[in-house]
Order: sequence, then C-alpha cells, then structure tokens
Amino acid sequence: MRSKTLFTAAVVFGLVLCGFYLTSKAPSTMAKTWGWTNGDLWGGYAVYFSGTVVLPAGHPLSALNGPCSMVGRVFFDGEGNVKGTVYTTFNGSVSPGSWEGGTYTVNNDGTMKITVTAELLLAGSQKLTFECYGIVYDEGKQIKLVFTKIGGLQLPENYVGMTSVGTLERQ
Repeated sequence: MRSKTLFTAAVVFGLVLCGFYLTSKAPSTMAKTWGWTNGDLWGGYAVYFSGTVVLPAGHPLSALNGPCSMVGRVFFDGEGNVKGTVYTTFNGSVSPGSWEGGTYTVNNDGTMKITVTAELLLAGSQKLTFECYGIVYDEGKQIKLVFTKIGGLQLPENYVGMTSVGTLERQ
C-alpha cells in the first residue's frame, strides 16, 4: 500500500514538473520564427504610430515639423493587398486619410515591407507614397514598423523627413 502511494505521488509530482517545464518553454520554442508568408496577415489591425517630422528648413511643408502621431485601422487580405483609414496629427493639426490599393510583402524570416499612396490634406491634398519596413511577430497578431521613405516630398536621397515607429495589432 505504501509503495503504491509513493508511486502515485511520484507520478503526480513528475506530471506537475513536466507541466511547469512545458509552460515555461512554450513561448520560445513554439513561437513562429520563420516560414512567414503574406497569408499570415489577414483581417483588421489597429494602428498606432508616434514620432517627429523633421523636414529640411525651407521645405514647403516644414510647418509640419514637430511631433506627429497616427491612429487608425488597416485591413490585410492575406494576398499582399492592404487598405486603411487613419487620423494623423502633425504638430497639433489633424489630417484624416485613407487608401486602397496598398501592397505588402512578408519575407520568410518575418520581415516585411508596406507601400501605400494616400492623400495628405495638410499637404494641400497632395498624394504621397509611404513606405514602411517592419517585423511580424506574435503569430502574426502584431507588427512593428518604421517609415523608411515618403515619396512626393522632393527630399534628398535617403532622407525620410520623419522619424516614426508604429505598432499594428490584430483586432
């Protein structure tokens, strides 16, 4: 009887230890780290960006220099197309915007690129092309992005005009 009780206690203790071990290892050993595709992004994502506009002195839009932020929602179709609606503040002025026909590419290692063309009301309703690079993580539920190019602003080569980091989170 005593050996049966000891055996049962040992089995229960072993199962508890295995459970703790698997729980502590699950995020690092089971999270997707490679094999990403465009299909990993689908549905609606909440958007939040914050940063600073730093256009060169004398640029026609240098009045926008200062803090900036963006909130909104984007939709990925799982096939490389993205559309969205956002509200952006530039140095305290609000500019709504939306776009359709944007594209995205997710690389095998989870890095990605998004390109969209949107009308910026504070720039005299000028259409600008925004390019972002980032990383997909948390099984495709979250994305971190940084602006890497804004086309249509006549900026020097390799000059972005904005330092901004954003987070997208699947809804």
